[in-house]
Amino acid sequence: MKPDSFEYFITKNMSFEDYIFTCFSEDFLKDKFYMTLGVNRGESLLNYLLDESYAHKAEFFQYISSDIISYCEPIFEYLISFAEYGYAGRLFVFKLGDYFISISNHHDEIEFEIISNIPFDFCLKKCADEFSFVEIELESASDLKINQAEDYKDYYSTALYWKFDFLSYAYKKGKLTANKLKYYRELEDRIKLC
Repeated sequence: MKPDSFEYFITKNMSFEDYIFTCFSEDFLKDKFYMTLGVNRGESLLNYLLDESYAHKAEFFQYISSDIISYCEPIFEYLISFAEYGYAGRLFVFKLGDYFISISNHHDEIEFEIISNIPFDFCLKKCADEFSFVEIELESASDLKINQAEDYKDYYSTALYWKFDFLSYAYKKGKLTANKLKYYRELEDRIKLC
């Protein structure tokens, strides 16, 4: 059976287990997050993350997300730069055992989800959240362009990068309407004009 294109994208990326153990030692995880890992490190890690009573889960995801872009490809990355202001919004999805781990950062807020099937709903919501933010930023950019032409021209930049075209994929799977896809593509075109 041919693998699903989204799942293929996820599995060709560095696995969550490889990312964690490339960047963090078992001693560090034990000292910082109170994780004592067994012989099967990936399974032990997954058990901690699935355990609702594990008190350090949010702190763990916040910490490990800080350098994730150096090792793994996001589904999308939205960047804004204006003078000293910088923003990066990203969405990552990984496999860990039979589970999918989704991590989104938006305004330095980290959200995550761990589920046993492809995380359509989480990814669609994060795309929608990001595009809502994009729309606000594009309006601000228009105001800057009108009121401070030199500052805008010299210091403002914005870009959206897709490593996997999740929008087209969601549309083909019937999870995104043609009107919503058109609306998102129009926003993408506006980003290119900034």
